[in-house]
Amino acid sequence: MAVERIGERELKNLMKKPIAWFAAVTLVPALVFLTGCATTKKQEQTESLLTMAGFKALKATTPAQEQKLMALTPGTVSKVTRQGNVYYVYPDQSHKTLYVGNPTQYQTYLSVAQDAKELAADQQIAQQTRVEAEMNVREDVLSDWYPGW
Repeated sequence: MAVERIGERELKNLMKKPIAWFAAVTLVPALVFLTGCATTKKQEQTESLLTMAGFKALKATTPAQEQKLMALTPGTVSKVTRQGNVYYVYPDQSHKTLYVGNPTQYQTYLSVAQDAKELAADQQIAQQTRVEAEMNVREDVLSDWYPGW
């Protein structure tokens, strides 16, 4: 049986494969986890706004209730009519909870959600303005050191 000599290029390629495999095994789950955290944060914010608007949180206590809860679209407020009355529902499937509100509470939720969205946008603009102001200060410092800039 002949012994084959491995060249430097082949050796490097062999060494790269475990690193790529390790990166895939560790980075992909981390990205999935971080995406899940963002989704959870958004869901928590929505649930908080719904509660502020007067929605009631009802726990699913029977398998039939759990089944109906799981049939709803996650992350969406849905309009439901029951016995001629209109309700708005939001499922939290991970906690087996259904948030239920009437049309007045839903309108309040929309208003509060819009206010929260505008506040977040204002905060983002303020942060961007602070960063730009800080960068301008840094540019001024550089101009003192390098007058040609």
